[in-house]
Amino acid sequence: MTPTRLHLELPALRVSALDYGAPARSSGVDAPSLLLLHGQADLAWSMHPVAEALADRYHVISLDLRGHGESDQPGSYGMLQFIGDVAGVVDLLSLDRPVIVGHSLGGQVASQFCGLFPEVPRALVMAEGVGPPARIGAGDAADRLARARNLVALAAQPMRLRPMADEEEAAAKLRAAHPGLDAERAAFLARYATQPAPDGGITWKFDPRTRHWLLTHDQDRAEERWANVACPVLVVTGAEAWDRWWKHQSPGAKLEGWRGHDPGETARRVACFADVEHRELAGAGHMLPYDAPGELAELIGEFLARRLPA
Repeated sequence: MTPTRLHLELPALRVSALDYGAPARSSGVDAPSLLLLHGQADLAWSMHPVAEALADRYHVISLDLRGHGESDQPGSYGMLQFIGDVAGVVDLLSLDRPVIVGHSLGGQVASQFCGLFPEVPRALVMAEGVGPPARIGAGDAADRLARARNLVALAAQPMRLRPMADEEEAAAKLRAAHPGLDAERAAFLARYATQPAPDGGITWKFDPRTRHWLLTHDQDRAEERWANVACPVLVVTGAEAWDRWWKHQSPGAKLEGWRGHDPGETARRVACFADVEHRELAGAGHMLPYDAPGELAELIGEFLARRLPA
């Protein structure tokens, strides 16, 4: 299935999206809209297998978040700005009670949007989106100061992407970082996720400054918003997320006090939602759209079929 590329002019910037079209329905009632939000340093195409699997039942639109893919790179990436972009897309496309599905950063954006605008979504799916394993800002005052200093250090790191020779090298890097990707999928992502570099070769399309969303992430504020979500929620986590992803990541590896995999903390966060189900995918890490896109789509489809009226 080949989606249509949309370019959407919001008041602050232009964002881009992939539109998979509205499926025909014998009832004559329009299919519900389903908005997909990818993770940091990714793009709408990363959600393509999930979109394809659900496009026969829902009008799927996969968004390039600001600073990613074909969307503008304004250099400013606060959580409320991401949320504002989603609100703008929902309004511009006249999406009526959309289902919102987000992975990682996209899960944070989706869930906080649903808490700030609980009247808008008909359902929410968070795929590995409940946040870093340790609560940024948790603990005593000295601990919060230490973590803030580490985030300041993150902000001071160079914002350059190292060029690669070609798509073959890009695909090899993807497979090295994500063992769950097969060669065909890695080549697919390398084709869509790269662009010519100014001085030759290619580079990734995302703006490296997008990682600064962590500077504005407040877990306590997020959980306040989660408690305000009124629609049914599905939280999907990867059983191997810590071992395969978080413990290798910056700032994760550098933030003092990270506890590693903590089922109790995950359960506490999931319980912030009033109407929630939690599913864990065995053998999958944090990158669920890479490691287990078919299983993720199946869980989403089953959940929506059961929880939403026909």
